[in-house]
Formats: sequence, structure tokens, C-alpha cells
Amino acid sequence: MRKHDSIIRGGRVIDPADGLDAMLDIGIRDGRISAIERSIDPELADATYDASGKIVTPGLVDLHIHGYHLVSPLSVPVDHYCLGRGVTTAVDAGSAGCGTFPGFRAFAIDQVKEQVTS
Repeated sequence: MRKHDSIIRGGRVIDPADGLDAMLDIGIRDGRISAIERSIDPELADATYDASGKIVTPGLVDLHIHGYHLVSPLSVPVDHYCLGRGVTTAVDAGSAGCGTFPGFRAFAIDQVKEQVTS
């Protein structure tokens, strides 16, 4: 049995909450971090991902988006422009008001993978 489902190897791990800024490997098991070490044996996982030359960080928060795509001016497709760039939580800054919020929840917030708040 493998110790990790996957390993992200050789990336620059930056996590200000834990004071990390170093070249490290990250083990993942059942969707959660199972190890953060200088080097994890790739034989201990089913899959490995090479993060050399890349930054590995916890999900980012974008405090100002407009995510009611195709309804509100300046709005963007949230999964593409947020999740695709490491943003896992976004705050919509006024794409909908009290009269249109139910539609915003049904057609925008509930349709994306990341957490969107308004």
C-alpha cells in the first residue's frame, strides 16, 4: 500500500501561515496534505508531479471580482480566471444587487468550483 496518493516534487513551497519558503516535496493522501519534506521517495505514491520552477502555495483569495458572467458588465468566467490561476476563494464586488441575487446564486455562485462570496 502506498503512503501517498500523489507527490508534488521539487516546487518552491510558499506558505506564510506556516513560515514556509523552500524547495520541498508535498505528499497528498485522500485529498489532504500527508507530508511536507525536503525529499519524498516517489515510490511511496501512485503518481508524481514535477513542480520544478513553479510555486506551490495554498489556494489564493481574490478580494474583488465580478463573477456574474454574461449578465453583469466586466464579469469573467470564474473557473477560468480564478481557479485556473490558483484562486480558490473569490469575493464578488457587486455583480448583483438585492433584486438579482437569487439569479446570481443559482447561475453563478452555485455553478463554479471555487468558493464565491458576495
